[in-house]
Amino acid sequence: MILIEKEYEEYDADTGLPKGPILYYNIIIDKGDTGELSLELKNGDEPYVPQGSDEVYFAVARTWGVKPVLTKQLTSVSGTNIMNLVLNSEDTEDLAIRPYVYDIELCSNNNVCTVCKGRFTLGGEVNSLKYRQ
Repeated sequence: MILIEKEYEEYDADTGLPKGPILYYNIIIDKGDTGELSLELKNGDEPYVPQGSDEVYFAVARTWGVKPVLTKQLTSVSGTNIMNLVLNSEDTEDLAIRPYVYDIELCSNNNVCTVCKGRFTLGGEVNSLKYRQ
């Protein structure tokens, strides 16, 4: 199961206005769990339906600016602006239990647009199927 902890926007310290259209969410999931998230793509207030070669990627890293430890391509719901991210248990199997950062980017015609970013927390669990006999 994936938990979306909260939503917030980044605000300019001087003006108090939102800095841009990027959404910030904190994602929490236990190591080895499976989960699915759906994301609506928008261009301003209008839905954005992916075109032709558009691709949307989810990347998790230890901190900003370093190589991702997990990358997944989102799949689209045909003809809509809905993108699905599916995390399988093996996606987090080799990752350490700790906080990470993530972003979701739309790649369109050699342009990259960050759609969403925030903290990605990988938690532990006691009742793991791996240890049952």
